[in-house]
Amino acid sequence: MKYVPHVVFASLLVLFLGAAFWGKLHVPQPVADTRTEAAMPDKWTFIGENGREADISMPILQRFHYPGDVAFCARAGELLKDSVENDVALGFCEKPETLSPLERTAKLAEAASQLPLLLMTDDDPEKQSGQENAVALGVAALREAIETAPRNAPQAALSVLDQYWIASLIKQPERYYNPAFLFKDAFTTEIVEARMALCRLVNDLNCMINAARNAGGAVETIGRWSSDIGKLLLSIELAQIAHDRDTTGEPYSEIYYAQDLAGSYGYASEIVKGDEKLTYLRRGVAALEEAERRYKDKVDAQVQQSLTGSLGTIYGRVAFISRDRADVEKALRFDQMSADEQKQLDGEVSWETLSNLGDSHMLRGEVFGAEDDLREGLDIQQQALAKAASDNSQAGKNYVNMKLAVSFIRYGEAEATQLTKQQRIEMLTKGKELADRMLSVFLETGTKTYQDVVTNAVRRAEAKLALLEWEPAPPPQKP
Repeated sequence: MKYVPHVVFASLLVLFLGAAFWGKLHVPQPVADTRTEAAMPDKWTFIGENGREADISMPILQRFHYPGDVAFCARAGELLKDSVENDVALGFCEKPETLSPLERTAKLAEAASQLPLLLMTDDDPEKQSGQENAVALGVAALREAIETAPRNAPQAALSVLDQYWIASLIKQPERYYNPAFLFKDAFTTEIVEARMALCRLVNDLNCMINAARNAGGAVETIGRWSSDIGKLLLSIELAQIAHDRDTTGEPYSEIYYAQDLAGSYGYASEIVKGDEKLTYLRRGVAALEEAERRYKDKVDAQVQQSLTGSLGTIYGRVAFISRDRADVEKALRFDQMSADEQKQLDGEVSWETLSNLGDSHMLRGEVFGAEDDLREGLDIQQQALAKAASDNSQAGKNYVNMKLAVSFIRYGEAEATQLTKQQRIEMLTKGKELADRMLSVFLETGTKTYQDVVTNAVRRAEAKLALLEWEPAPPPQKP
C-alpha cells in the first residue's frame, strides 16, 4: 500500500491529535493502595554465611501498619509539604518498583530515619499531629524493611535495626503498647533481642558493641516488670558489653559499673528460687568487693560512702538468706560505716541508710539471739521514719513503714527475748495493723513487690498470734 485513503488518514490524524491533547489535559493520579495487607509472620528466619539460622520476633514493631508503597509515598509527600526543607523527596519513592530487595531494604531504612528528622524541626503545636504521624510512618517503614530484607542477608536486617531510635519520638505510645510508659523500654528490648540473634549469624566480633547504649537499662526495666530472669541476665550481659566498649579503667566508672552489676544481680535474686538467690547475690558482692579493693582510695568521699552503702545493702540481703554469722557481721559493719561516713559528709544520715542499719541490727538480733540488737533495730527504724517525714518523702514514709511493720513482727516472733506473752501479742498486733495499712497503700500504687512483703508479714503475724492466744480447753468436770 503506497498511500492511505483520505478518510482513514483524517481519522488517524484526529485520533493522534486527540491523544496528544488528552495527554496534556489528563495526568494519571496515584491510585491509593487498597490491598489488604498480608498477614505478617510471627517470626522472621534469617540464615548466615556460617550456615546458622536465627528466628527473630518483633510483635511491637509489627503493630505499625505499612500501607503499601503507593500509599506510603503519597502520605510521606503530604507530610513533607510542611517540612522546613525545600524540595525534599524520599529516595525510596522515586522508583520503588525498580529496587532489588537489598536496595529496597536500605532505602526504606533511610526513609524511616528521614521522615522524623525532617518534621521534628518545627515546634508549632498545630503541626504536632503531623509529626506524630511521620514518626509512626517511619517506624512502619522499618517494619517493611525487615520484611523485605533477604533472609540470607542478616547484615541488612542489622542495618535496619540501627534506626531503632526513631521509636523514641513516639508521643502516643498507648496506641502500640500497654502499659504505655514502658513502650520505649519494651521496644528497645525487642530490638536488642533481635540484634543479638542476628549477630550470631555474621562474622563481626563487634556486632553487639553497636547495640544501643541505653539497652542494658531498658532490658533490666522490662525484666523486672515481667519477672523475666532471662531478660535480667541479658541486661547484665549488655552492661558488660558496654563496659568493655567504654572502659578506660577510670575509678569512678569502675565503681558505678560494679554498683550497676550488683543491682542487676539483686533484681535477679528476687525472681529465682532456692540456692540461685544466693548465687546471684554473691556475684554482686564479688563485683563490689573488687571495686572497693581496687578503687575506693582513688575516689572522693561521696563515692566512697556510696560504695560502702552498696556493700551494706547487698550483704544485708545475703545474710537474710544465708543466716551466716560472718555475713551478718559484714552487713552490720558496712551499714554502720556508711552511716558514719554520711554523717561526717552531710551532718545527718538519710532515711535509706538508717533503714538499712536498723535492718542489720534486727538480723543480728535474730541470728545471734541478742535482744539488744532487736531493740536497737526497732529504734533506728523509727528514726528512719522520722527522717523520711522531715524530708517530706512520701515514698520514704511508705518504705520505712513497711520495714517497721516487718520489724515489729520479727521482734514478736523472736524466741530469745525477755518479752512477756502479752508484750509479744502487742508487738505482733502493732506490726500486723501497720502492715494491713501499708497493704492498702501499695495496692493503690501498684507496688507488687512491697504488696508481697506486707502480705507475707501479716500471715506470719496471724499465725504467731493464733498460737499465743490459743488457750487449752478446760479439763472436763467430774459429775
